[in-house]
Amino acid sequence: MTGPLLQLAGVEAAYGRSQVLFGVDLVVEAGSAVALLGRNGMGKTTTIRTVMGLLPLQAGIIRFAGQPVAGLPAHRIARAGIGLVPEGRQIFPNLTVHENLVATARAGAGAGGWTLARIHQLFPRLAERAGNLGSELSGGEQQMLAIGRALMTNPRLLILDEATEGLAPLVRREIWSSLARLRAEGLTILVVDKDVEALARLCDRHAILERGRVVWTGTSADLLATPEVARRHLGLGG
Repeated sequence: MTGPLLQLAGVEAAYGRSQVLFGVDLVVEAGSAVALLGRNGMGKTTTIRTVMGLLPLQAGIIRFAGQPVAGLPAHRIARAGIGLVPEGRQIFPNLTVHENLVATARAGAGAGGWTLARIHQLFPRLAERAGNLGSELSGGEQQMLAIGRALMTNPRLLILDEATEGLAPLVRREIWSSLARLRAEGLTILVVDKDVEALARLCDRHAILERGRVVWTGTSADLLATPEVARRHLGLGG
C-alpha cells in the first residue's frame, strides 16, 4: 500500500435532494489518530456513513488502503478492514454480551489479533457481564461492547462516532484510556467526539466540519494554541 490508509477527496453526499457534504477532503495516515469535529448537524456522521457505504457517494473519491471503496456494499467495506462504533452503539439488545462479540468476529493476522481474551483484558467488565443481554447493560457497558465488537473484526482502522456521548465522567475516562492503549498498539483511529481536550491528547490531527465542508485542519498543538477556532466553529469557550 502507498499513500494514506484512508483518503477522502472532494466527497459529496446527500439525503434525497438535501445535499449534506460539499467537497470534503480528509486524510488518515496509517498508525495515526484523527479527530473529526463540528457542531451537531454539520456532517460528521454523514461523512462516516458515506465512508462505510451506508450512504451513496455522489461525487469525489474514497480510498481505503489505496483502493477505491465507493459503491461497495457496507459489509465489503467492513471486511476490507474498517471497524465502526456507530453513534447510539447499536448493539444487539436480545443477544448476550458474548454473542454480540462473536457475532461479527473475524480472525486477525498473527498473534496480535483481537480475541475474546484480549477484549476482556481491555474491558474486564465485559467478561463479568458475558451472559447478560445487551439490553441489560448500562450505557457505558454498551459502549465498551460496541468498541469490543468492532475490534473483534480485527480492523486496520477503527472509526468511533460520538465516542463518549452521554456517558458518566468515570466511564468517559475509561473509554479514553482504552483508546490511548489501542493507539499505542498501533491501531489507526478516526474519532468523533465533543471533548476537545481529550481528543487533543489522543489525536495527531483534527478536521473541523461546518455545513458539510472542512473549514479547519491542524495538529493538536495548533488546536490548543488557537482557542478562537474552538469558539468560532465548535461553540466552546468564552
